Amino acid sequence: MSTRSRIARRLADGRYCSIYCHFDGDQVGKVLQEHFPTEADAKIIVNFGDLSYITKNGVDAYMDKGEPWAKIRPRNSDDLQSLIALAWETGAEYLYYWQDGGWQTISMWGPQS
Repeated sequence: MSTRSRIARRLADGRYCSIYCHFDGDQVGKVLQEHFPTEADAKIIVNFGDLSYITKNGVDAYMDKGEPWAKIRPRNSDDLQSLIALAWETGAEYLYYWQDGGWQTISMWGPQS
């Protein structure tokens, strides 16, 4: 069973660019905080497109596996509320986004942490 999440970064114009991550969503935040702690890291990760998983050693991007959904690229949301709505639509249990110099977390099951 998978724990899905979305990983996003805030763009200079205030929009958000995000991707889907299929596995270990409950651990993604810890991995991002400890091993991908910069805005440059956030940009690189989101630019991969949708992921199977992310670990301290890197990402497993669908496009690298030749999966049929590999053409799914990052999606833009106009604001945080739109990003949260997208997370709900895509079945994310966690939303992680880079903003204001760090990773922010929203558990889709409870209050923001």
